[in-house]
Amino acid sequence: MTFTHIPIQDLPELNQIKIDGVRYYETPDGTFISITSLLKNYTPEGILAWRESVGHEVADRVMDNAKDRGDKVHKIIEACLSNQPENDLVGNYSALAAGMFRLMIPALDKIDQIRGLEKAVYSKRLGIAGRIDCIAEYDGVLSIIDFKTASRKRDEINENYLIQATFYSIAWEERTGEKIDQIIILTVTEDGTLDVHKDDQSKYIERLEKMIAEHKNGYKLETMIPVKQMQQKIALNDEIISSLKEFFGTNLSDFLKVYRDFQPRQTFFENKDGELENILKRQDTIYQKIHELMQTSSLSFVNSKENDLSKLTEISRRQQKFISSIKEFFSSNSKFMAAYRKKSPELYAQMEILLDEQEVIFQKLKDFA
Repeated sequence: MTFTHIPIQDLPELNQIKIDGVRYYETPDGTFISITSLLKNYTPEGILAWRESVGHEVADRVMDNAKDRGDKVHKIIEACLSNQPENDLVGNYSALAAGMFRLMIPALDKIDQIRGLEKAVYSKRLGIAGRIDCIAEYDGVLSIIDFKTASRKRDEINENYLIQATFYSIAWEERTGEKIDQIIILTVTEDGTLDVHKDDQSKYIERLEKMIAEHKNGYKLETMIPVKQMQQKIALNDEIISSLKEFFGTNLSDFLKVYRDFQPRQTFFENKDGELENILKRQDTIYQKIHELMQTSSLSFVNSKENDLSKLTEISRRQQKFISSIKEFFSSNSKFMAAYRKKSPELYAQMEILLDEQEVIFQKLKDFA
C-alpha cells in the first residue's frame, strides 16, 4: 500500500501540558483543555458499572493493558499510512498488535489523500484542543478517521468517540478552512472483527457544546441530582469515619478492657506461659500503632467544593475501602478473642495468623492516612 499525502501548511505545533493531572494544550490563542480530558467526565454508565463490579484495581489493570494494546496498534497504523511500514511487527510490538493491525488493512486500503496524521488542533471558539489520528479521504470523502481497539465488538458504539471526532471536524475546519464531510470510527477487536462506523458529525454538535458549557460552569447539568446524592453519601461516610477515628484514638484502653481483659490474663503470667505473653504483647503493639495512627492522622475524604461525579465516586470508593478495612480489623480481632478465651495452646498458631492479618490491615489504614 502506498498513500498520497497532501500536507497542510501553517498548522502550529501545540505543546501538551498537565495541570492538576489534567491534560491541556498551549495554543497561540490560550491554554485549552484536551477533548479526551473533557470526555473523561462523561464516562458511560456501563463502564462505571463494570468498574464497580470488578473492582477499581482490576479495572485499572485492564484499562492499562487496553491502552498499551491501542498505542501499539496506533503506531503500526501510523507507520503504514506514512509509507514506512515495519517488517517485524510481532517482534517489535506483539502478536496481538500485529494481528489487530492486519484486521484493519481492508479499511486502510480505502484511505488516501492524507492531510495529516496525529495532528494537534484546537478551536478558539470552543476553547478545546486535541490530536487527530487521521485526516484523509475515505472512499473519496474527506473524513476525520479515528482508530480504536477493543476486546470484543459492542452492540453500540461509544457516543464519546463520535463527539470526539465531531470536535476534530470543527477544529480542523476552523484551523484550515477545509470542511469535513463525515466522521469515521474504525475499530478492530481481539476476537477478530473490524467495524467501520460512518456518521454525520452535525448530529453531535449540540451534545458537544452542552458538555463544554457544563465544563465551563464546573458541573454536569444532567447529573446534579446524582451529584447531590453522592455528596450526601460522602458526608454520612465521613461522619462514620470520624467516629471510628475518635473511637480508636481516644477509647482504645476501654476497648482492650472490654474485649481482652474480660477474663484476667494474670493467671497465664503466673503459669509462666511465655508464648502467650509474646502473642499478647504483639497484639498490644498493633493496637498501639492503630491508636497512634488515628490520633495523628489528618485523614479526610471530604471536599465540600467538589461537584465532579466521577471524582465524588472515587472519594466514596476510598471511604468504603477505609470502612471495610476497619470492619476487617474488627472481624479478625473477634476471632482472635474467641481463640484467646479458650485458653488452649493449640490455638496459639491461629492467633499468630490473625495478628499477621491485622498487621496487613494496619498497612491498609496507614495508606489512607
